[in-house]
Amino acid sequence: MLISVIIPFKNSAVTLPRCLEALAKQRHKAAEYIFVDGNSCDGSPNIINDFAAAHPDMRFKVLNEEGGTAGTARNKGVGEASGEWLAFTDADCIPSPDWLADIAAVTNAEDDSTGAIAGCILPASTTNVVAMFLGLYTLPPVMTQRYVSSYTLVDGGFPTANLVVKRSVFESVRGFDERFVGGEDHDLCRRIYSAGFKVKLVTNARVLHIHRDSLPNLLKQVYGYGKHHPLLLKTMPHGAVVIEAPCVSIVKMNVALRVWLDFNQADKKMLVAALLPFLWLPLVLLPLLYLVYLALSIRKKMGERNLPGNIGQASVMAVLLLLRSGALTAGRVRGSLQHGVLCV
Repeated sequence: MLISVIIPFKNSAVTLPRCLEALAKQRHKAAEYIFVDGNSCDGSPNIINDFAAAHPDMRFKVLNEEGGTAGTARNKGVGEASGEWLAFTDADCIPSPDWLADIAAVTNAEDDSTGAIAGCILPASTTNVVAMFLGLYTLPPVMTQRYVSSYTLVDGGFPTANLVVKRSVFESVRGFDERFVGGEDHDLCRRIYSAGFKVKLVTNARVLHIHRDSLPNLLKQVYGYGKHHPLLLKTMPHGAVVIEAPCVSIVKMNVALRVWLDFNQADKKMLVAALLPFLWLPLVLLPLLYLVYLALSIRKKMGERNLPGNIGQASVMAVLLLLRSGALTAGRVRGSLQHGVLCV
């Protein structure tokens, strides 16, 4: 079975060599690799072309898509694809040697009701504290194999870092919505469910993700995530109300309103901790105690994921978590004003 692997990229010269080497090690050989360039200026296309010349046994295509979104690039890649299944990943991902073989095994065993497969994403090994933090708080790994058949804004959306879609299903839902600059993968999953198909989550078919390693890039990425959340909310065809708070989770689909309130974010909790001393002065140490609590919680989470780290790194990550939460909230506010919904 031929699998078409589609990878958009832009200025990815740092990560592309590791991605390409991983593709060359795939046990499943019936594959074509379609790279779509977003107008790189760092020689990224040359890296791919040189690699393709050194590996004549592999099928490579390098396309160009100037000025579009990642969804635009992926749609263009699909237009040049020949496979029955479309495997999406990114230039900052390192697929395991069994990635495509695991995908092929799953697709061969599934019936026509399965429209897509979401594989497991793990963080690439790093000593950079920002990248370690993002490995903890973005792209969580698939821990349990299961089927998903609905999208609720907080569940049912899976990233294109490791998402495989049946070509006929992709075409029936008309591909990625090119209005999205981030979030197009969640929107695609929602439309796959609406068309009557399900997504299978698998704990294998693994890729490692190379996370961003600087604070400005972290904040830019998370702000972008926040901006696309209101558009996801707006495109829910029959409305939705999602309210998340400590000990409270309300998810109502098919309602007239479009509201998404998330009070579990660390910035909102810190705001409450900073305001309470104005009501009662002895609580003046509450913000500091909350930071300590965050650091201890992060250290525990690192242990549960079997990730290396110490309490000093966890303390730095506590501050990063506050900054990340603030950037996410800022993006959601901006997106809410743009799209006329309430998402904070």
